[in-house]
Amino acid sequence: MAKDEMREAEALEWIEGTIGEISDETKYGGLLRSGQRGEIQKQRTAVIISSDVSNKYLNRLQVIPLSTQISHIYPSEAQVTLHGQSNKAMADQLMTVSKLRLTKMAGRLSSSDMKKVERVIKIQLGL
Repeated sequence: MAKDEMREAEALEWIEGTIGEISDETKYGGLLRSGQRGEIQKQRTAVIISSDVSNKYLNRLQVIPLSTQISHIYPSEAQVTLHGQSNKAMADQLMTVSKLRLTKMAGRLSSSDMKKVERVIKIQLGL
């Protein structure tokens, strides 16, 4: 099994875990182009929001990054708790990433926090 296939298989084992770390490093070891103003600039914990079916069959998934900077929560952000620490899920930063950018499973959100995330996704997308 090729290295990329092994990494993707490992990712599938925990992909349903809702939270993962996303990295700016590509599978080739290089860095992605620096983010533009207003974009995420560093490695960040993110909520995996794509469906289990998509996660199983595709090499990419949709995530919402988390931030520990919670002094101001905008309408498209939800305050959630991960390992006893408050974070905000930033639906305005929703993105599609390769599974190869995931570095580890960070934990799971509670169902009530996932409902908050769902609510801010709907606000951000106008649904």
